[in-house]
Amino acid sequence: MSVKDNESYPKDQLDEISRLIEERLAGRSGQLFEQNFEKAETAFSEKNYNVARFWYKKALELRPDDANVKKRLDELEKAVR
Repeated sequence: MSVKDNESYPKDQLDEISRLIEERLAGRSGQLFEQNFEKAETAFSEKNYNVARFWYKKALELRPDDANVKKRLDELEKAVR
């Protein structure tokens, strides 16, 4: 068996596999974000602020720039005061 450096097929297949893995992980991340946000919203509406803060922060770990989560954390801090 020999290595064929000039073969592009194996490299192309590895690139495609990597792309598919990244795509699947991104989808999973989106699902986790939505689940965490929903749990936070439920806890917030039930005035369970510590639990809501926990789930909002978990959501923020997945999407650090999400303005909606930041807004809800600010609202939560105001509600606690």
